[in-house]
Amino acid sequence: MDSKLSPLAFGIATAVTFAVVSALCAMAFALWPDATLDFFSAFMHGIDLKVAKAVGPLSLARAIYGVVGLTVVGFVSGFVLATTYNAVARL
Repeated sequence: MDSKLSPLAFGIATAVTFAVVSALCAMAFALWPDATLDFFSAFMHGIDLKVAKAVGPLSLARAIYGVVGLTVVGFVSGFVLATTYNAVARL
């Protein structure tokens, strides 16, 4: 049984997933900044993220910058993961 992953396809799939999650997160921060910070503080085992809260509202440019950045990170992560998986699967 051949269990190889396509690094390009896996990288793209991971990039799209990260982009969607990043866009949803930006939307949550734009709509409910305090509730979103509270959620992520709980998610981070109680670390108080409110000290890092932005002074002003989230701008569209900043949100897009974050989505693009996480898309690149997602692609690289997915590509490396699939390549590593294929190398290890041969053992």
